[in-house]
Amino acid sequence: MCRHKIYIVPVLLIFISIVFFTGCQKETTAKDYYQKSFQFINAGSTQDAIDLLTLAIGKDPSFFEAYYNRGVMFYCQEKYQKALDDFDKAISLNRRSASAFASRGTVYDKLGKPDQAIADFKTAARLGDKETQDFLRSKGATW
Repeated sequence: MCRHKIYIVPVLLIFISIVFFTGCQKETTAKDYYQKSFQFINAGSTQDAIDLLTLAIGKDPSFFEAYYNRGVMFYCQEKYQKALDDFDKAISLNRRSASAFASRGTVYDKLGKPDQAIADFKTAARLGDKETQDFLRSKGATW
């Protein structure tokens, strides 16, 4: 009779430990998803990166970097409208991001909207984006 109690106690302790530790695990944050996405970005797995960035945005709808990087991933997939939507949102969250304006300008260029592209390139140049300044300079444009 004593033997059964000896086996029940370790099983009960394991069960309690599992329940306790499962309930105490830290919730995955937007930043956790964002940081994890870089493993997939660096590996060239754009869809997996998009999925994680979407989870990050779901946790924090004001996460500028997640929108920006998801826009870049959509651009890589040639999903230009989705890229444009994410760059629009990123710009609405941070109007001082030269890279967001430059990236959106690139999408506008791909979509055959040169006037909008140039306007964004000029904004990026005014905000200090050196590559965009060089590009505009090569075209004889001022900003």
